[in-house]
Amino acid sequence: MAFDFAPWRQSPRVVYWEDKLVHWVGVEPAEAERRVTVLLGFCASREASPDALFERAAVGDAECAEVVAETLAAGVGLVAQSFLIHNGVSPYGRLVCMPHTPDQLAQQGARFTPGARGPK
Repeated sequence: MAFDFAPWRQSPRVVYWEDKLVHWVGVEPAEAERRVTVLLGFCASREASPDALFERAAVGDAECAEVVAETLAAGVGLVAQSFLIHNGVSPYGRLVCMPHTPDQLAQQGARFTPGARGPK
């Protein structure tokens, strides 16, 4: 029996990430879908949802480093890092992402607070 990705696919974090890949980064929709499928496949192999992966990485720098190491070892590091970054967790330590337009900055400000990780 095939694994049912539908609940994970509908996660607000996954939906947000895919939308930003297409509309902010400029990734073609088919490529964004491929990246989502890669992330979901990795998560299924670990029997942990993308939200669980995010929550684990968001605990702190050491936990985030463990998640990054696992995803790199599995060959999905850049995809997983993209998912984390778009949802407010930096696998590179503390840094500030500068949006391209004032509207994007306003949207980011509405979604994130200093020191917080992930969407509200």
